[in-house]
Amino acid sequence: MSRSRERRRGYNQAELLGRALSLRIGVRCDMTLLARRGERATQSTLPKRARAANVKGLFAASAAVKGQSILLIDDICTTGETLRACAGALASAGAARVCALAVARRS
Repeated sequence: MSRSRERRRGYNQAELLGRALSLRIGVRCDMTLLARRGERATQSTLPKRARAANVKGLFAASAAVKGQSILLIDDICTTGETLRACAGALASAGAARVCALAVARRS
């Protein structure tokens, strides 16, 4: 989620889910490992065919992911393009394994 959108909303639902899950299963939640570069159109406002292009190059991973197993958390997965872009950035930065968990899937 972009910083401006989080400020307007007052919270980041994926972060809240990730922090709750990390406490429940006893793993560290680190929101600094993946950063969003700038702002783009909200995925939900775009047609399916435009979503991959919208997130291409949008995320950058920290060098600290090298060799780590990472679990990405998303609140809603519609096409999977955001998760795919995040996973690609993490893999490019050397993450050993990237898994994803979405709480809901839009049909």
